[in-house]
Formats: sequence, structure tokens, C-alpha cells
Amino acid sequence: MNLKKNFSQKIVDNAHCLAVSSRTTALHLALLSIDISSKDEVIISALTFVADINVVKMVAAKPVLADCESYENWNVSLDSIKKVVTDKMKAIIVVHYVGYPVNDIEEIVKFCKENNIYLIEDCAHALGARVNNKAIGIFGVLVVLFFYK
Repeated sequence: MNLKKNFSQKIVDNAHCLAVSSRTTALHLALLSIDISSKDEVIISALTFVADINVVKMVAAKPVLADCESYENWNVSLDSIKKVVTDKMKAIIVVHYVGYPVNDIEEIVKFCKENNIYLIEDCAHALGARVNNKAIGIFGVLVVLFFYK
């Protein structure tokens, strides 16, 4: 059977998409899908919408804030992540903020793989942004997009 791709599938070029009612719901489902629990910590950008912290608390995990790298980009960096990572860290939610992609996302991916940490990309603020000619939303194990049609 040849099914047409829906709008979200066309944007991320991935057949594995799920539409939900809100970005908060998407982030909550992302954490539930990787079994985040009270014994886990999740790194979140210090500059983001409160939903990122709320969903971590909704699964009883501990949110840990990583600072943004500069006033030119407003995103976390691998260096800021390394300053707060612990042995309880199970996931990192990176936020591509106000149109700017996380500059060193490829290094963060490598770090996550080496340390068995899940990477969740929150692309709601920068849909269509690219890093090294690669669209954001392809780097994380789970990706949250948000757009209106």
C-alpha cells in the first residue's frame, strides 16, 4: 500500500511521526517512551519554555539546567552540558531556540552515544534550521516539532 506522507512527515522526512495535542504532550510522551523515572536526571536548556521542566517533573525525574553558550546563539553547548552531567543523567533535551540551531549538535550526539544518554531535540522554535547542511530534527533519538497548519 502506498500512503501519502502527512505534513509533519514531509518536514522531517521520516515515516515515524505522531501528532499530539501540544508540545508539552509530545515532550511528556518522549520521556515516558524512554522510561525516565524518579531515579533519573534530565538536562534541559536554562533558556526555554517551562514545559521542558514541567514534563521532567511529571515523570518524577530531576531537571538539571545547562546554561546557554552565548548571547549570539541562546542555546546549550557541549561544554555547558559537561559541566552539569552526572551518573544519574538519562536524557538531554536540547532546544533549538528562536530560529537558531544548537551549533555543536553533532558533538552532543557523539557525547550522548558514548555515555548512553538519550538525546531529545525540541525543534519547536527553529523549524527548518540547519546545521552543516543537515535539518534539525534528525539528530535526536526523539524529536519534538510544533507548527500550525
